[in-house]
Amino acid sequence: MSSNHNYIQDQVKTVVVIDSSVDNYETLLQGVDPNAEVIILDPNQDGIAQISSILSTQKDIDALHIISHGESGSLQLGTTVINANNLDQYSTQLSQWQASLTENADILLYGCNVASGSLGQSFVTNLSQLTQADIAASENLTGATQLGGDWNLEYATGKIDTRLAIQTPTLLNYEGVLLTPALVDESFKNSTLDTATLNWLYGNGLANPTPSDNLPFLTARTDRTAQTGGIPGVPTGTNPTPIDSDGTGALRLTSVKNASGTSLTNQSGFVIYNTPISSTSGLTILFDYYSYGGTADATTNKGDGLSFFLIDGSKSPIKAGAFGGSLGYAQNRNSGTDGIAGGYVGIGFDEYGNFATEVNSSNNTIRVGGSPLTGDTSIPKKLKLPVPDSITIRGKEIVPVATQDRTTSYPWIATYNTNTLPTGVNGIDGPSTATNRTDTGVERKVGIQLSTNGLLSLFFDTNSNGVGDAGEYVFQNLDIKAANGNIVPANFKFGFAASTGGATNIHEIANLKVLTLGSPPVVDLDYANITVPAGYDYNTTFTEGDSPILIASSDNIVPTVSDPDGDDIISLTLGISGILSDLDSESLTIGGQLFPLNVTSIPVTVTVGSTEFTVKYDNTTKQVTINKPDNSNILTADLQSLLQGITYNNDSQNPTAGPRTISVIANDGVNVSNTAVSTITVVPVNNPPIIDLDGTTTGSNYSTTYTENSTGIAIANTDISITDLDDTNIETAVITLTNKQIGDNFTLPPFPNGISGSIDSSVPGKITITLSGPSSLSNYQTAIKGIQFSNNSDNPDLTPRTIEVVVNDGDNNSNTAQTTINIVPSPTPTPTPTPSPTPTPTPSPTPTPSPTPTPSPTPTPTPTPTPTPTPTPTPTPTPTPTPTPTPTPTPTPSPTPTPSPTPTPSPTPTPSPSPTPSPSPSPSPTPTPSPTPSPTPTPVPTPVPTPVPTPVPTPVPTPAPENIPPVANNLNAAVLANSKIPLSLSGSDSDGTIASFTIASLPDIADGVLLLNGKPVTANQVLTPEEASQLQFQSTGDFDGGGFSYTVTDDKGATSTGTTVNLNFQPIPNPTPEPIPSPTPNPTPEPIPSPNPTPTPEPTAAPTSTPLPRQNRECGICLPAPKLLEVVFPEPPVLGLISPNPTSNILNSTENNDTLTGTVLNQSIFAFGGDDWITRLYRE
Repeated sequence: MSSNHNYIQDQVKTVVVIDSSVDNYETLLQGVDPNAEVIILDPNQDGIAQISSILSTQKDIDALHIISHGESGSLQLGTTVINANNLDQYSTQLSQWQASLTENADILLYGCNVASGSLGQSFVTNLSQLTQADIAASENLTGATQLGGDWNLEYATGKIDTRLAIQTPTLLNYEGVLLTPALVDESFKNSTLDTATLNWLYGNGLANPTPSDNLPFLTARTDRTAQTGGIPGVPTGTNPTPIDSDGTGALRLTSVKNASGTSLTNQSGFVIYNTPISSTSGLTILFDYYSYGGTADATTNKGDGLSFFLIDGSKSPIKAGAFGGSLGYAQNRNSGTDGIAGGYVGIGFDEYGNFATEVNSSNNTIRVGGSPLTGDTSIPKKLKLPVPDSITIRGKEIVPVATQDRTTSYPWIATYNTNTLPTGVNGIDGPSTATNRTDTGVERKVGIQLSTNGLLSLFFDTNSNGVGDAGEYVFQNLDIKAANGNIVPANFKFGFAASTGGATNIHEIANLKVLTLGSPPVVDLDYANITVPAGYDYNTTFTEGDSPILIASSDNIVPTVSDPDGDDIISLTLGISGILSDLDSESLTIGGQLFPLNVTSIPVTVTVGSTEFTVKYDNTTKQVTINKPDNSNILTADLQSLLQGITYNNDSQNPTAGPRTISVIANDGVNVSNTAVSTITVVPVNNPPIIDLDGTTTGSNYSTTYTENSTGIAIANTDISITDLDDTNIETAVITLTNKQIGDNFTLPPFPNGISGSIDSSVPGKITITLSGPSSLSNYQTAIKGIQFSNNSDNPDLTPRTIEVVVNDGDNNSNTAQTTINIVPSPTPTPTPTPSPTPTPTPSPTPTPSPTPTPSPTPTPTPTPTPTPTPTPTPTPTPTPTPTPTPTPTPTPSPTPTPSPTPTPSPTPTPSPSPTPSPSPSPSPTPTPSPTPSPTPTPVPTPVPTPVPTPVPTPVPTPAPENIPPVANNLNAAVLANSKIPLSLSGSDSDGTIASFTIASLPDIADGVLLLNGKPVTANQVLTPEEASQLQFQSTGDFDGGGFSYTVTDDKGATSTGTTVNLNFQPIPNPTPEPIPSPTPNPTPEPIPSPNPTPTPEPTAAPTSTPLPRQNRECGICLPAPKLLEVVFPEPPVLGLISPNPTSNILNSTENNDTLTGTVLNQSIFAFGGDDWITRLYRE
């Protein structure tokens, strides 16, 4: 029913019961219909008894309205809390209500959450049966909408005809909710205590303490005298007074100094809340404590600690138990001090560690039992070794007759070692440097839960949300009832105590709340399985490559999350575990938002239904936290929809097999639910290896050519690749020639470690090579590309051969890659053509019988007419000049000398005054050749001409019979110490191209380092032609010469023999060498008759070139004296001197090359005796 009706019909007899503990109940009272009879319950009397008494005087009541606080399955009526646990106790009184009610009477229960969950609905149903009335009750908060409440009573056991008893305007103006309040809510921060909790006992262990003694006090209270039922203020004389401002204080149990500043040791203090609290609904106790500012003893531990305890509610102790290691709860058997009267359970937050022991350091027995962690080396062990930074729980007082039995009371139950405290809790007390409770790391938030059946849980609230979350518990469901003889008192009182010894600490308490425990929420991830209890786990499987999967059952009605005692769940926590090596590939999707599980996320807002959720993943704790931005209650339907949509995904191409667990926990602000676990088993799919025989082409196949009678060729390219997404090894490889022909053979190379090979030719038409043994992908690449095919037949079948290659990783075969080998026959040689006429070598010149006159002087000394570097061997000699001043070439039918004077074919100057060979002179004087002045003569010394061999005619081009190996060119370089020079390797191949260069050996490390792009080159490193032209050599300061070697490989796989690069040590030259002028020749040499038939001219002086001014020279080549001359590189290049490359600083020259390659950037070039290497040393 709802509040749409705002008055009560006149004919309906209505009774309205209002519990005066309801906040601002007077406002509601003003809105009650005046026709109703109103009963206000006395908060200090049994509410059931009060109602029963009033109803016994009434008849024919149509509607009974009960306005009180409530929670799931519970109503608070005066001093009575009626719930499912004690309903039978009141059954007689409730049954008597029938006599006062009409046959169709309705009872309306206004309390919050009374009918929430199965617990609440069961309670309402049972109450309806006892009273024989139809009952309506609320399933959520009842009250102000701004606090999340409403005035609808959602659950009913029958037809409800009665309208609400309070008019709508009043309901709209009410600013509270009808939720059962905390039993105790005291912050201790103010100068006064809440009047609702003014019933405290306090002391220090003395029988009759006085205000001048060191007693517990409120740090924000100036007045030392306590309120009635309250706690004293700061000691008189304390400076400052108060210690804290109002609203920022705490309850201090022990101090380290008195009011005058004197250090204090062996202190004790306790407080006890002297009002009984029912245990029938369980208890939740929340508080903050602070331990700081003390002094450690020789053990480096501070002390002693503090305790929280529950005692039998029927007891009213006036003092605490023994102090020191007993922490104000347990006894001291050695001194004869009793423990606290009525003690049921004591929880010691033990800084020093003695609360866990039985025997003290003097071997005196103090308590009963101790942790095994305290055992010493005695036989039997004495439980005497302290367990610093621990939490110990001790049991109840034993009173067999009238006095406490110290030999059996307060037995040890459990100890929790702080080595495994939750993340963020670094010890029982704060950091040793802390001097104030506000210092970082001092505050500890604690939650203690005691269920109705005596199960105790304790947590450190590290995220300050007021409830125990996954990973925060240090004890969970510890059976205190069993440890205490299966007894749970009907009511409890509680208190705190603290003590110090020679080791001290300030001990303080703040923000205390005591609430009824109620019923925890329930999470069920697979509700479809009705044969198991709520909280059932869910198991599923994720297979590599799957789409994201749900973490809970996909049935429409599940998973479920609910709270039996109210629709007040405030958070959901997902704890992730079992993640192995796939962390960067795993993720959850929550509310449509992706959360990778390898990085902490910022809080993200997602919306499901009408609810906005804040979702955050912490990669350190591996927890997902889901709540509302204001931490208020979450609408259950929306929370269930959110949970039902959460998915898991793993996009790794090689996921680690095994389970991933997601633990789901809900909490309602007081209790945490069961832990429901979703187990996701990840199943990887084995990925097959992939082989590619030729990385330079599309696909995985390779094509090559074999020439008859040639050496073997590789069946794979040098860039063969084998990859495997989920394996690093290959187990086997099978290479099959599918169409074997006569003469086909394979040659196996030496295999890398772990691989062996065999050849099988037993199957007709096939040859199968099997490689086996586990080895790396790269090793199998090397093994396969080392296998060579050949054919030894003189007339091989030209059918292309097909070779199939498959590798296996132990689980799967790879793709089948194919090599095609095209067969080329050896070419038929073409007969060498016979030239007509057959050329013969030009005979060596011989002297003539008659003297040859010396040539007349010329204006410009010209050693020879138009010098040519090398005579061109041709069958026909150079044309013979005529006696006229301008020679006219006349063809000569044969190379035989004629009677007429014939000059040498392409005369060449000689470097020394030795007889100049010349053709047979004619009887007449030899005419002077036409002068050929040159602005930049380049005299090139040549050896004495030798007879020109008969040139071999070039045969008709035919296919080469076989692949001719390439040639690697020698190289010489002049190198200064501690310098870097560029190097360009080269090679040639008469029947193909150079494909690669291989560095066969390296320079000695003491001489220097060979570099490519700034990085050291390694032995056997294979370079591309482009890389081979980009090398550099960096010499050391101790360089005195060295070298290295290399080979070249052509495009058909043939490799040259090795050649050497000589790195010749070069002393530091003059950085700006001046060209030395050549000797000036005699312009008019006198002819000297020769007694011999051949005239001997005077030595011809070297031509003189006029050097350009230094700043105008482009390039120069300097050779050591006496063969010293200068050549200026012209633009454009002439005379075979070429400088086209603007980046080359290296000029190469060999014995037979007269062409040097330079650049316009190379201004000075030096060479040295015996060197063919010319290098740039400096720039002018």
